[in-house]
Amino acid sequence: MNTNININRKHSHTQRKLRQQWTQNLFLVFLVIGIIIIVNLFMKHLNYSIDMTETKVFSLSQQSEQVLSSLDEEIKLILLHKSGANESTITRILKEYDKASDRVSVTYVDPELHPNIVQKYQEGYSILSHGSIIVEKGDKYKIISATDMYTYDQNYQKIESVQAESKITNSILYVANEYDSIVYTLAGHNESLLPGSLEKTLENENYKVQNLQLLQDGWDPDDNDVVIINGPKKDLTDGELESLLEFLEQDGKVILFVDLTDKDFPNFNILLNTFGVDVNSAMVFENDKSYTVTTQNFYLLPEVTNHTITNPLLATKSSVISVYAQPIETLKVKKDTLEIQTLLMTSNDSYAKTVEVMKNSSSQGKTDGDLSGPFNIAVAISNIIDKEKSKTKGEIVLFSSSYILKEELIEASNNGNLDIVMNSLNWLTDRQDSISIRAKDVSSQILTMNQSQQLMISILVIGIIPLLLVAIGLFVWYRRKNN
Repeated sequence: MNTNININRKHSHTQRKLRQQWTQNLFLVFLVIGIIIIVNLFMKHLNYSIDMTETKVFSLSQQSEQVLSSLDEEIKLILLHKSGANESTITRILKEYDKASDRVSVTYVDPELHPNIVQKYQEGYSILSHGSIIVEKGDKYKIISATDMYTYDQNYQKIESVQAESKITNSILYVANEYDSIVYTLAGHNESLLPGSLEKTLENENYKVQNLQLLQDGWDPDDNDVVIINGPKKDLTDGELESLLEFLEQDGKVILFVDLTDKDFPNFNILLNTFGVDVNSAMVFENDKSYTVTTQNFYLLPEVTNHTITNPLLATKSSVISVYAQPIETLKVKKDTLEIQTLLMTSNDSYAKTVEVMKNSSSQGKTDGDLSGPFNIAVAISNIIDKEKSKTKGEIVLFSSSYILKEELIEASNNGNLDIVMNSLNWLTDRQDSISIRAKDVSSQILTMNQSQQLMISILVIGIIPLLLVAIGLFVWYRRKNN
């Protein structure tokens, strides 16, 4: 009888203990859920979020933050957005602009419910679709179409990157400033065409692009205009040289890409010599493997030096790739007012073979008589007449190869080549705040594993993890049994 009573008491004690444990566990579960709800409500009230994307799609870059902090007038961002639609990538990005500056206001307008608002901006645009953004300051505005927010694959079936930030920030700069620069591309000397990616970026950053025939066009450039001379294969005429020198004398700006050739271009040489440099007709090779990108040692990965043009590349650890580059030499006798600054430089182990040597020998190895590095292969030149006031009479950015603008090299450099050219333009036109903002990749990346790695993953997932869970379960069961 006493034995049964003891058993019942022990059983009741065990049940009481189990109920207490379940009550405690249930309390802990509700406590955790309550904490999560409170934290979420608190974060929502603070309008705080964390961007967990690898490329920080929903975060603004430092360049955008600098632009927004410098605004002195109100900027309106109007998104054409269907009422009741779910939050999108663009709405999340716009929230970041709204949070970043008190001078930026974001408004959502349903074009179907408020056609009168949309009609104000309809002129010149056949369709203002859902997802388009209107960036406005006073009477000046710019429209960003929904499709321009992204880049797509070749078949336009898949979004590869989000470029909304670049579009929005540069549109803010456009409406907030009186940017009216024209980029003239010199023609008439069999120059290479500008790549499509550069033309698109120029459009994005509010540059107008026009062809320039110096002998035919009635050319009347403004202060902030730039002339691009991209790989000419014929020399300037005397009249063209005079026009360019006069343009530079009036503080004109030129970006010049010169290519390796066995032809003599005396007028181009005069232009370069006037600005204290000369380009040696020799092809640069690298013996330092850290300064090359392939086994072909004329595919150069030059050192990017400190300069306003290159600092954004250094900050993002971006690279520039150049091929068929030539040494740029500073003349011993030049104007005292000239300031020549290196942008790209090869290593101490680099060398260069002249055109004459390469005609007579197919060897690419270094031989006696070759020029020894390091070499400058890109420079920025300013003719400074008043250093205190930063007043200049002409500026040139010189690249010793136009291949830096080849689409395949722009892609291989992850747009580093494109960035240095755009940064050069922005430096020449005093648009340092318009330094390029890269599109943010959202394409899926394929994980490649060899057979050994696949076997290890299989063992981990199929064997080790299940055994570990079983072991934990047995341990918990054993402890409870003994208690």
